Amino acid sequence: MEYANALARQIFSGARVDPDEATLLAAYLALGSATLLPEFARVLQDGRPRRLDGLRADPRTDGVPGPQTLSVHAVRLWDRVFAVWRVATEADLLYDQLLQAERIAGVGSFCWELRDPEPRCSPELVRLFHRGRDAATIPVDELADSVHPDDLLAVQDAVRRTIVEGKQLLAEVRGAGRVSGRRLRLAAEPILDDTGNVTAVRGTVQDVTEERAIEARLRRAEEALAAQRHRLADERRAAEALQKALLPTDPELGHLEGVELCGRCRSPERVGTVDGDWYDACSVPDGTILVLGDVDERGLSSMTTAARLRYAVRAYAVLDMPPGDILTAVNGMLCAMEVEHTACLVVARYTPSTRELRWAAAGQVAPVRYDAAGAGTVLTGPLGLPLGEVAEMRYTDTAVTLTPGDRVLFYTGGQYAGTRPRSDRRRGGGLDLVRRAAETIDLTDFDAVITHLVTSLNVPDDEDVCTMLIHVP
Repeated sequence: MEYANALARQIFSGARVDPDEATLLAAYLALGSATLLPEFARVLQDGRPRRLDGLRADPRTDGVPGPQTLSVHAVRLWDRVFAVWRVATEADLLYDQLLQAERIAGVGSFCWELRDPEPRCSPELVRLFHRGRDAATIPVDELADSVHPDDLLAVQDAVRRTIVEGKQLLAEVRGAGRVSGRRLRLAAEPILDDTGNVTAVRGTVQDVTEERAIEARLRRAEEALAAQRHRLADERRAAEALQKALLPTDPELGHLEGVELCGRCRSPERVGTVDGDWYDACSVPDGTILVLGDVDERGLSSMTTAARLRYAVRAYAVLDMPPGDILTAVNGMLCAMEVEHTACLVVARYTPSTRELRWAAAGQVAPVRYDAAGAGTVLTGPLGLPLGEVAEMRYTDTAVTLTPGDRVLFYTGGQYAGTRPRSDRRRGGGLDLVRRAAETIDLTDFDAVITHLVTSLNVPDDEDVCTMLIHVP
């Protein structure tokens, strides 16, 4: 170095370096070798000035007593480099940090000495007022025009209380003029002299437009969610009422000829919906029609389809159609009228005079028969596809002759269930446990039968199950 002014000497003296006898590297070893000397060499080579901002000197690798942030401006002077550099003070760094914080938060600050004609505003406040355009000040005569007319009186009253009564100011206003369409939050406090008079006001202005827009969207979403919850609750109540109406009443079950029946539909309470499960039993000439069904999906739509199927099965049964023909007929109806749903269904006709049980299944598992001693067997017969899958599907039925003391268990658990597939419960020994139920439970205890069925088949908590147990006295 050939020359250093007084301020430069102070910087070098902090590093314990004599600028008259040392090189640049003595003070800035790492920074000088990595950045300064290469840049100075380029200045000598091409003659173009260099401005280097935000350089960091580390006391661990440079000769400085503490961390420094420097700005260096270098130009070529004949065959020499003339460099001017400035070491940022803590105040400089904090000022830059505050400016960045204001920019990130969308907050501008001001201080208005009441004896001055205009407030002193931060760059971010000026930028906010001028919508990002470069400007030097905020015109005082435009301040009133920057507040929405409906909010102006309230703002003026708040400013009066701050200046005259020394109250803090906190308000949120809608913008007008240059800041039209924005929402601004104002916060200010008075500065008092020794006599208690207000001499200045300082505060902040924050653009909360996006914040309020997000709150409004969130509020609309919450309102929509609440409306949906009410709608789902109403739908659940309607579905529960419809399911209750579909199930046979105790008086109806008590008038069945030659057979005793218990039935139960378990809806998954944790899920909060009602599935399209139902069972039915009604007297027809020379016997009893037994039905167990499950419509795919959940809710009111499924129960509505279940109601149509229930009454269709009853109507066809009155025409003395066998179970297979009943399934074929309701399958055609479902494919034509309820294309969005499929259903699993088992229909059986019991004739007390012959004790014959004739049954057909669409997508359901075969019933389980228990003799008077409790020995269980799975009934054999054709298991067709669920209703609504194939319009041309034809179902056939099969018959079995029961004996006094026999019980037959029907339950939902088809391998097929349309868009909501079930697990194949016939695997893993579950069906064998159901078949041997009498070894562990009393078959006359219907609650125990249901618990054993759910446990043996590992029915998930979120899945419905419908069960019907008939007994031949």
